[in-house]
Amino acid sequence: MERIFGKSIETHKKQGKLTHKQKIIVLEYFGILTLLKSCPQEQQKANIISAITREDFDNVKKALAFNTRFVEKGSRETKTKKNLEVVRDFFKENGLPEIAKKIQVDIDKI
Repeated sequence: MERIFGKSIETHKKQGKLTHKQKIIVLEYFGILTLLKSCPQEQQKANIISAITREDFDNVKKALAFNTRFVEKGSRETKTKKNLEVVRDFFKENGLPEIAKKIQVDIDKI
């Protein structure tokens, strides 16, 4: 089990862990990316997120760059339908149904 915001959560069951793109989506729905908008440079934001997620800096930087729109699928895009579904299920499994509902609304827009 991991701890996020002082709350114990189970690791995502289907995949064993979230991908770097899915972690970016989790941070977005938690409001972390909004808080990081004050960073004057994208490099700073990527560096902070890389440290939090323990993901490669370049992968985080690319995921942030392609985190702008919802798409059915795409190898470069972060907010693909599949990634959103995995993150939605992650929030459901960890007792956060309100966030899961917000994600479902975004999935329905695709």
